[in-house]
Amino acid sequence: MSKTMSENEAKCVLVIANLITPGGMVTWFRDMIPRISSEYSVILATRGKPDSIRDSIENIQSNIKWWDLPLHSLRHVFAAYALSDIIHAFKPNVVIVHDSFAAIPVVFGRLLSGHNFPLILVMHSRLDAYPMRRRLKGKIVNSILRIFLGEGDKIVVVSDFVAQGVEDIITKAVDLSCIPNGIAINKDEPDLSWAVGESLRVGFVGRLTPEKGPDRFVELINLARTLDISWHLIGSGSMESELKAKCKSVGMYHRVCFHGWVDSREVKRKLGKIDVLLVTSRTEGCPYSVLEAFAAGVLVIALPVGGVPALLEGGRCGYLVPDLPGMMVVLSKLIDPSEAEIARKKIRNAYALLQQKYSLDRMSAAYVKIINQSIASCEIISR
Repeated sequence: MSKTMSENEAKCVLVIANLITPGGMVTWFRDMIPRISSEYSVILATRGKPDSIRDSIENIQSNIKWWDLPLHSLRHVFAAYALSDIIHAFKPNVVIVHDSFAAIPVVFGRLLSGHNFPLILVMHSRLDAYPMRRRLKGKIVNSILRIFLGEGDKIVVVSDFVAQGVEDIITKAVDLSCIPNGIAINKDEPDLSWAVGESLRVGFVGRLTPEKGPDRFVELINLARTLDISWHLIGSGSMESELKAKCKSVGMYHRVCFHGWVDSREVKRKLGKIDVLLVTSRTEGCPYSVLEAFAAGVLVIALPVGGVPALLEGGRCGYLVPDLPGMMVVLSKLIDPSEAEIARKKIRNAYALLQQKYSLDRMSAAYVKIINQSIASCEIISR
């Protein structure tokens, strides 16, 4: 047991999230819960228990308790009562909430339990990131969320883009911190001598849902049909059947491989077998797929959405293009030796940036610091 753990062994951290949908939140839990549990006792209260997280905490479950919660739609009221029981039983020293909607039952749960605690809200995306939330009903929901998000003692965002969204919707002063996502970096440097083989291998990694833009990826497949490219979609989601039908209708299905959902280890393996990752999303905070591409020595070509331009440092660590025709132009140029050397330089820049700013060690240290600050400030107030 570490010195830090012995000092904090009586401290309890409650972490709450909706983990039904694969994505960055699940990755955060998989990587961060083992780190946090090495410092504190941890209570997880989630909707869904993904296997990837179960595997990551398999050897440390003695320090973790995991509860199922209904964190969806009208069931928020039941989640509030369930949370109040958990809070009353364990009296956490700090609560970390992922997903803005989960803040609603947490605030009610705090009131029902009668136990006060610092509340840290972690936001992976902006409230206006999804089409549903931009409709009239979504705007009403966002007005309600403003009230509950304002109850957070600290708000952590994954990028400056998300931070701007928070500042736009929350009128009261908030304690806002930016902690970018981070990944575990292998000690052995990947092969950064990027070179195109007989044909270019181009991939998409993410949920097959509108906000991730897989339809744009498929549109590009049709636009670039004259180029010698094999196309790979890694992920699953509501648009999968529609995307397959589109590929068949334009006569390109034989050039496309739909890999479906795969776990994180398999994502890394498949990334290592492609040359280029395309980011065609309509919104992004700090995408793990780009960080994994950096780690694998894969070239990134992206549309300038959300936090992606900052992640690529304006084009120093990958290509930023304004639209799909721009993506096609870059892809067509990559077979040229002079352009390939430019691509290799961007890949080397990306790997250096990953080591400097986006490591899991740096990310976990930042979260532990915020947790310690929250606990300390609460103890001072309660004296």
